[in-house]
Amino acid sequence: MARSRQGTRSEMTTKFETETKALVHYEWNIANTIAEARAAGFTVIQATETTLLLDLDDDVAEDIYERTLPRLASLYELCETERWRSKSGIGLHVVLSCHALPFPERAALQACLGSDRIREGIAIRRHLDGNDNPSFLFKPKS
Repeated sequence: MARSRQGTRSEMTTKFETETKALVHYEWNIANTIAEARAAGFTVIQATETTLLLDLDDDVAEDIYERTLPRLASLYELCETERWRSKSGIGLHVVLSCHALPFPERAALQACLGSDRIREGIAIRRHLDGNDNPSFLFKPKS
């Protein structure tokens, strides 16, 4: 099997599976994650039926947001209300107001606007498993 700079296909698949399992395990433990964030000094921003929460991980996601927002804004009454840099300093978190929408439609819009697609997929799974409010962001306290 050919070896790339990152390793063999098998090694990369194993690494992806390990990271994905860790991510899913972490993401499914919502109550502990929120408690840890609050203890670390973060404000927890939870979505409502009239709020979108975007987790833009890099410049590409920010470009998608900047290009897509003007095209969808009038259809969903989208208006940016808040933004801040993620704790890594690389990503951007954005809060938008919108007209009332069911959660699956909000998650789809968040992904269309550039939000982390894995985060949105996990949130949809949480919603299907009965969590009424599976979308949140952590904001450093000012």
